[in-house]
Amino acid sequence: MEDDLTQKLISLVEEYKEVNYKAQEIFKELKLLMRKGAINPWRVNIMDSEGKFIDEYLNEIEKELEIEKEIRLKKK
Repeated sequence: MEDDLTQKLISLVEEYKEVNYKAQEIFKELKLLMRKGAINPWRVNIMDSEGKFIDEYLNEIEKELEIEKEIRLKKK
């Protein structure tokens, strides 16, 4: 029973990592399109089910990427 729960937890964590990675890739692409002027976030106003605008997510992801970059630089 415990092994089944452990395996399920591992599976859920792996699934979360995969979905999170894909979401970050999508948001990176959207941010690039915004920088190029192809998408205007103020005109599109994409919101999720929680009422959060896409630019809020992009700012969060940008901060996470900066933190990851700093961590990698410190490891070198």
